[in-house]
Amino acid sequence: MLKILMVTFDFHPTLGGIQTRVKSYVRNLVNAKNQVILVHLLNPRVLQKHFGLVNPRKVQPQMFLGATVLRFPSRVKYIFQVFFAVIGAIKKTEVDVIHVISGGTTPIGLLFLFYGKMRGIRTGVSFYGKDILSSKHNLLDILIMRFSMFLSSRIGVNSRSTSKLIPKIFRNKTSILYPGVDTRALKSIRKAKEAPNNEKVILFVGRLVWRKSVHELLLAFQMVLKEISGAKLVIVGDGLQRKALEKLSRKLGVQSKVEFTGFLEGKELWERYNQCDIFVMPSKDNRGDTEGFGMVFLEAGLFKKPSIGTWCGGIPEAVLNNTTGLLIQQGDVEALKDAIKLLLTNSELAERLGRNAYNRIMAEFTWEKATGRLLNMYH
Repeated sequence: MLKILMVTFDFHPTLGGIQTRVKSYVRNLVNAKNQVILVHLLNPRVLQKHFGLVNPRKVQPQMFLGATVLRFPSRVKYIFQVFFAVIGAIKKTEVDVIHVISGGTTPIGLLFLFYGKMRGIRTGVSFYGKDILSSKHNLLDILIMRFSMFLSSRIGVNSRSTSKLIPKIFRNKTSILYPGVDTRALKSIRKAKEAPNNEKVILFVGRLVWRKSVHELLLAFQMVLKEISGAKLVIVGDGLQRKALEKLSRKLGVQSKVEFTGFLEGKELWERYNQCDIFVMPSKDNRGDTEGFGMVFLEAGLFKKPSIGTWCGGIPEAVLNNTTGLLIQQGDVEALKDAIKLLLTNSELAERLGRNAYNRIMAEFTWEKATGRLLNMYH
């Protein structure tokens, strides 16, 4: 049994890939009889909305999924108050591991890693791709990131692609911590409804930002409709581009065939995966950002759905080309249209890819397996 102190800016009640990762780690670490103390640093407005006013000098522990959660405002001016409040709260706990899940390029994350190093505690930090790339444009961020890597016993990354962004001097510390999927989702869904009029559903799940290339998906979808009139595109998520994308769907004349659902989670999200025919996320690299892995591809595969992705970041590790899905070059709308058309018209291929995706997930990508990788990093 390990006593683990985790530090994160991303956790319940906010939503996102890292939030899902931390929540799943906590659940499975506790189930495996490990003791987890989680320091959650979050936006003061979100903190007040969900938990009321929190004094950064005073610890107000709460229990969540069997872990002790200590929540504090994430403002820089509070970092020393928060740090000493946490140290005071854990002084009677002989912590075995301090792992900075998110915040490896922040002063507070660095402070906890420094404390662990000075106390002879095993330390670790996780990186996801975007955090490394965005830090390269600021000298202070570069220095903090490098010092975090120096202080860490182990460095967790979400893909081989992200590991290549780690400076060579620190790569011997690197372990790949692939994410997982919650297989309990299969028990929460109903049998997929028969699609009306042989409707073929294309699903996208993610933030509506330029890097996800939903605008290119809409362009490809317009071309698909000319050949497959029964196709429908469901876009799950929200973001800065939503209004522009809705406007684009009207401009392209496909708005009656496109559904924008906004953010979904839990059973509502699982139902969408279950009801679709194929999953598509045509992400592209952007200055200061990339697709570190693509957990949504695993979620689609859990429901035996084939995926279409791009040769971008860690996506080729989430989607095995011609085995669990199809990969195309970034920004190639014509190739995207062809890949969608192929999977919507070749049911034998689509079923084979989806079945392969499911088998791979059950063998390698459950959260139990993912949590095991985290634990093995410290043994």
